[in-house]
Formats: sequence, structure tokens, C-alpha cells
Amino acid sequence: MNTPPAFDSPSRPARWSPKVLLRGAPATSAYLLALSVTTATMARSGPHAVERLVATASTNLHNMAWHPMYVLLVSGFWVASTAWFWPMVLLLVAVMAPAERLLGTARTVLVFAVGHIGATVLTVAAIGIGVDHGWLPHALVHSADVGPSYGLAALAGLLVTRMGRRLHRRVGVAALVIGLGVALALGATFTDAGHLVAALLGIALAAPLTRISHPAAPLANTESETSGPAYL
Repeated sequence: MNTPPAFDSPSRPARWSPKVLLRGAPATSAYLLALSVTTATMARSGPHAVERLVATASTNLHNMAWHPMYVLLVSGFWVASTAWFWPMVLLLVAVMAPAERLLGTARTVLVFAVGHIGATVLTVAAIGIGVDHGWLPHALVHSADVGPSYGLAALAGLLVTRMGRRLHRRVGVAALVIGLGVALALGATFTDAGHLVAALLGIALAAPLTRISHPAAPLANTESETSGPAYL
């Protein structure tokens, strides 16, 4: 008796669904759920309550001075307004889910955390120096800064280093860095700077994470133009 083809058989195209996009990405799924809960809370709150929620969770200079561990943890689970929810969902599905399927959950969370925390600490330190010397406005001390974008920028930086061909990897890295550099030059905001810093951190993590993933690669399997370790 002939058996019917499996769902993921090449003869039958897979149907688009959130389940298919998030398959093999439990951390991404959990993150989307958490972001949905906080955004739903914002949607049911008044404008003043939303402003207070965002201000409390923001990784600005004031909050980082008083309770840095708290805001570093919770800031990534909030968006600046409900309008930012769907763009963040699309980025999580397009960047974090593929990264998790490629790297595994633990490494994905590590890269995300390095990007989120590292870019935040560096940008806040720069803001503190700028405010102390009068180079930046004092209003930045209480500025709003929430969302997963720094972590996603770090994952994007690592993903472009995992493209198949060396030329593609180098072009991808250059395009990402130049694109974020142009955004910084045009926008000139500390969040633009944070995105660039986070992407560079993700790129820097590519080599050590690739070595961990290939601990016993034989000398005979040297890197070719189409395969091999994915660092530059």
C-alpha cells in the first residue's frame, strides 16, 4: 500500500503559519508571548499609565544609576508604544527565530543578551559623559529606551557572518554596518548608536561561537568558498 506523503515532503509545499515560522525556536516563541502580554497591558492602560510604565522600564541614565539590573532585565520586554508591537514581532520572526534554529536556544539567548546589555551600557556611559561635560542635553537623563532592538541587532550581526559563501558574508557584514552607520549619521540618536554597537558585538561573537560549534574539525576539512566555519 502506498503511504501518503509527509507534511514536509518536497512534493507538498509547506503552508505558511506562525507554527511553521517559529518551529524549533522556543525562546523566540516565549519572547513573543511575553511581549504580547506587556503590550496588551499598555493597550488597556491610559496614556499617563503607559508613560509611567515605559519610564520605569527604560534603560536611561537615571534608571541605570539607581536600579540597573532591574531595567536591563525588563526593558527588553516592553515597546515604546503599542504601534511598535507588530514591527517588533516581524523582526523577532525574521531575525531571532532563524538565529535560534541555526545557533540553538542557549547561544541565541547569549548573543541577544550581549547585544542588549552591552549596547545599553556603552551608550548610557557615553550619554553620562556627554551630559556631565555639557555636550548633550540633560533631558537625555530621563529619555525612554525600551524594546528588543539592540538584542536583535546583535543577532543580525552574527547571522550575516553565517552566510554560505565568504564573499556573501563580507558583503552582508559591510551592508549591515554601513546601513546602521548611515542611520546613525542621519538620525544622530543614541538608539541609532546602540544599534550599530550591538551589531558590531554580534559580529565579534561570530568567531568564538563558531569555534565552539566546531570543536574537533579535522585539518583536512579546510574552509572552502562555499562551506566551512562562518567567521570572516
